[in-house]
Amino acid sequence: MANGTLRAQFDHEQKFELFEFQTNSHDEYISRDLVIQAARPAHNWVKEWKNLNQQDNKQSPEMSKKGKAKPMKSPPNAPPDIDLPQSTIKTGMGITEAVYQFLEVSD
Repeated sequence: MANGTLRAQFDHEQKFELFEFQTNSHDEYISRDLVIQAARPAHNWVKEWKNLNQQDNKQSPEMSKKGKAKPMKSPPNAPPDIDLPQSTIKTGMGITEAVYQFLEVSD
């Protein structure tokens, strides 16, 4: 999403006489489905870690006060990185390279 100004001026035949845009800033958004899909392996790793480190509710409260700290366990493999797609925005104006080339040719 780009923020800025767009100006268009048409001639008497409704053809572009002037087409000008200026971008002040831009934000890139990723599909929610892609983010959820990318985060799922890390989420499953956290669930596995929590299962390994559950509190033992069978102990009496008195015993749990005196006991030494139980060491935390970790799943056998390291937590996975979140793998998000690469950005298609290559220019500083918030547009893709293909759009930028099209605008250059049209100019």
